[in-house]
Amino acid sequence: MATGDAPHGEHDHSKTEPAVREILASLGLSNSGLHWIESHSHSAWMTDDAVVRYRIIGPTGRLSHEAKVAALLPPEALYPTVIAVGCSGVNDWLVTARVPGDPLYAVWARLSDRQRETATHEVAAAARALHAAPAHHLQPPCLFGGAPVVPRREFIDTLADVARQAPDATGPDMTRVLRLLDDCRGAIDDDPTVMAHHDLNFGQCIWRDGHVVGLVDLEMAHANSPDWDLTDFLGMCAAPHRKARSGSDRDLHATDFVRVPAWFKEAYPEPFAHPALHQRLRVYELMYRLAGLIQRPDLPLMLSTLVAGTSYEHLLPQ
Repeated sequence: MATGDAPHGEHDHSKTEPAVREILASLGLSNSGLHWIESHSHSAWMTDDAVVRYRIIGPTGRLSHEAKVAALLPPEALYPTVIAVGCSGVNDWLVTARVPGDPLYAVWARLSDRQRETATHEVAAAARALHAAPAHHLQPPCLFGGAPVVPRREFIDTLADVARQAPDATGPDMTRVLRLLDDCRGAIDDDPTVMAHHDLNFGQCIWRDGHVVGLVDLEMAHANSPDWDLTDFLGMCAAPHRKARSGSDRDLHATDFVRVPAWFKEAYPEPFAHPALHQRLRVYELMYRLAGLIQRPDLPLMLSTLVAGTSYEHLLPQ
């Protein structure tokens, strides 16, 4: 029985295997080599030639959304070819061509500095190509943990409403959080200009023969600003254990990623260009945590983030 972690608990993935086999058969695709692969939000399976992702939790439509985004991407975005997309009842599914290789995150420990620099430059180039996609009108049904997709101009008001729901939403801390949020309003008062990934990290990048050959998992891609993807990317660099899946991944340390932000900026400087980037990242960090904050408003966390900053701001290249 194959099982794996998901946002809402453990799921028995063997129960979805018959549906996956049926999808492959209906498309005339071989199930040779079919095996389960880890995924936090879907039942994901791989054959010798294809990858099937099948919805098991959350609202229907994330994989259909990903297919629509993928249809508008240039080849330089390195997204695999979409073979088919469909829906079985409430479970939508997506079949893409398999891109042979390994997650960049899984091989990072054994790469040389030159290979790491090359890989980071190529990830940045793929992100630039993704950001150039004319897909701004597309919106996924949810973000991490089922959080709603909030328009940028509503970020501050949304976070202020969350703060007001905190159990300790009285006194000077509450007043300070609201004031700090209001101070950030001008820093993020810009229009979305790119199709952001929303989960950009090396776990989503495929490495083969000395190059990045794939950038995957666009189920939460949506219109935002170029620096929006720095939240997850820099967070990976500061705390790589959070992205760990296998034992070898857990051997990685922040020192293995200390040069990555500068390498990324060399290839794609635009996300680092805003003069109020520190303020923006602090607001973004809270928005990335929105699902958890809605469920359990945490005024001390919000105050700490707005005052002391994120755990990765020190990684911003000069």
